[in-house]
Amino acid sequence: MATEIINEKACKKCWEVKSFDLFPKDARGKNGIRGTCKVCRAVYQKQYQANNAVEIAAKRKQYNSYNAVKIAKKKEQYQADNAVKIAAHQKQYQVDNAVEIAAYKKQYAIDNAVEIAAYKKQYNLDHAVKIAAQKKEYQAANPEKVSANRAKYRAAKLKAIPSWFGELDKFVIEEAYTLAKHREELTGIKWHVDHTVPLQGKLVSDLHCADNIQVITATENLSKSNKWDPLTNGN
Repeated sequence: MATEIINEKACKKCWEVKSFDLFPKDARGKNGIRGTCKVCRAVYQKQYQANNAVEIAAKRKQYNSYNAVKIAKKKEQYQADNAVKIAAHQKQYQVDNAVEIAAYKKQYAIDNAVEIAAYKKQYNLDHAVKIAAQKKEYQAANPEKVSANRAKYRAAKLKAIPSWFGELDKFVIEEAYTLAKHREELTGIKWHVDHTVPLQGKLVSDLHCADNIQVITATENLSKSNKWDPLTNGN
């Protein structure tokens, strides 16, 4: 006579008969599982944590304090072993929550403006030499961008940057500085990136944008100063 295989039991909490795979594993229990099912166990744990939140937090804090080195090493090892997985998860999280993250950062900056400013100021003081070296290295490697940014800064001070200033304007201006440098190398004379119509002209003024940029010799630029007559220079 064949022996009947039993793979079900009644939960001691809800008394429902369920298959063994719906019970938490426990080597000490009969058949290697607990007496209460996973659903009842989850309900119990949730209620226990709610009723003992303060004590649980205190014990967790104490454990973390006593095992700080061990936890740090374990965390470091996990990050090393799962670097690709973590990077992919973080990237996807930022994509899925882009709006919320941007709103949080904006609000955080507003709420902590004073602290952030103080931190930046102190950081700049503490790392002044390093920052200066990095800035110098960047300027040497990106002279066209640096010149374009300086021109943009000057224009901003004059309030000459239009609200519709975009990537095309930025690209055209950077290319103009590249062209000026190239012409200097070819001709041996100084070339300037100039505003066709001055930003602060005596008769008329224009904006800092792609349509108002030209590359001319330094001599020509210095000679015209900020004088531009629409009657003689206009189309």
